Amino acid sequence: MADIIYTYDAPSAQAFAQLREDCGWGRIGEALAQKAIENSLVFVSAYTQDALIGFGRVIGDGALNYYIQDLIVVEAYQGQGVGKTILGRLLESIDENAQSGASIGLMAAVGREAFYIQFGFEKRPNMVYGAGMTRNVGKTVD
Repeated sequence: MADIIYTYDAPSAQAFAQLREDCGWGRIGEALAQKAIENSLVFVSAYTQDALIGFGRVIGDGALNYYIQDLIVVEAYQGQGVGKTILGRLLESIDENAQSGASIGLMAAVGREAFYIQFGFEKRPNMVYGAGMTRNVGKTVD
């Protein structure tokens, strides 16, 4: 496989939208992808040659709450450390900038919890925290 290059730069909106679609995360328009990128705090992108093969971003208030969002790796590169490198770099960036007492959250896909546990995340619900919850908006925004 080709060498993988990691950057802290956001991919283009088109590349981000295409990566999501290619990995089965659903289709979004470029305008929506661009808005999501613009409202993010930190990015880590993984490339082989000019192709985006992995991406992760951090959203949040930049003070107390950080959230790992869109950790995506092309299937052909899964299991090769790409996701670990992306998440590790995102967490390093948060650790360098966050104050003591800040929290980092995420929603793991079913069956992917062990991946995040190795980075210190805790499954919910547990004795301290209730279950994580989501609410999807019913309309498509472009």
